[in-house]
Amino acid sequence: MRSQLERFRQDQAGAVIVETALILPLMITLSAGVFEFSNAIYTRLLLEAGVTDAARYMARCVHDDTVLSDVSDCKTAARNLAVCGTVGAGSDLNDCGTATDGQLRVAGLNTGDIDIVAEPTSPYLPHEDAVDSTGAQIYQSTTDHVSIAKVSVTYSYSGTGLLGVLGFGPLTLRVSHQERVIGW
Repeated sequence: MRSQLERFRQDQAGAVIVETALILPLMITLSAGVFEFSNAIYTRLLLEAGVTDAARYMARCVHDDTVLSDVSDCKTAARNLAVCGTVGAGSDLNDCGTATDGQLRVAGLNTGDIDIVAEPTSPYLPHEDAVDSTGAQIYQSTTDHVSIAKVSVTYSYSGTGLLGVLGFGPLTLRVSHQERVIGW
């Protein structure tokens, strides 16, 4: 009996399967977490690119009969740019928010999610108020006021399902960008 117990204690057969069974769930969870985190960062980068493109478009949008007739047309085109990567179909500015998810920068994003604050006469930020959160002046100007185009989006990222499995709700991704208006 003693020899059988000694042989059982020294036997390594099956140890790899036991170790794998212990480690595999942790490795799968970590791998899925890395994938989910990477996907969230990629989604945020796509949102940021769209918002930046829209703000730059609004900052340079020209309001005349040959380009766009008014600020609302510029806003529609900028929203389309933020969501689909294009200002619209030709000159009619079709709302690309009705496009399929394969045509959108981010699946589930639509033009109604894009908030744009820009008018040719308002809002004007007083020159001394055009500062960032640290108090540093963002825009230099010789005039009393600086006109700013602000574009922002709030997107509910639900991911690939790992967040729900782990008991977390959707992440809220907020992205904004502002540009000094130079085209009006």
